[in-house]
Amino acid sequence: MGKDTIITNIQRKLGPHQVIHYSKPLKSEVLGNNLFQYQYISFEQGFNLLDNIYPTDVPLIFNRFHLGEVVYAKRYRGYQGDYVFPLEVFHSADEMLHVKLILLTTSNWNLITDDGESHDFSQRQEEQEDFIKAFNKSIFPNKRIIDIANGNSWKSPEQILEEVIGD
Repeated sequence: MGKDTIITNIQRKLGPHQVIHYSKPLKSEVLGNNLFQYQYISFEQGFNLLDNIYPTDVPLIFNRFHLGEVVYAKRYRGYQGDYVFPLEVFHSADEMLHVKLILLTTSNWNLITDDGESHDFSQRQEEQEDFIKAFNKSIFPNKRIIDIANGNSWKSPEQILEEVIGD
């Protein structure tokens, strides 16, 4: 829903940021049944980075992070992804004022088209509901949900950017 465009615009407006893109894990012969372990370690490493990043250090953007695990693990990976919430607690996410958690949503499903990247495009609306529940459960203090729809059209990239970086 425009994440790459938002990231590009953040960098144009605020300067360079290191971008870490979490993509869906691919099943492999190497991982076998250890997909959960791989994901856990991956998110643990991400939280370790957040523990050590301060506003004066290199700005960092996670393109997709731990909340996707809550939504996708139970639907498509065969295990529960709620383990990410204890990771938030362990890493004191409730004190990470330097982190902004953004969830992009849409109120107009007629605008959404299948980009071929979805697990199951027919489940997008239900997935969004699960993302909102996970987002609301997250203890990060600085967070916002942004509806990228503006009635029957998309919000402009500039309007979305202002909502993302606004106070």
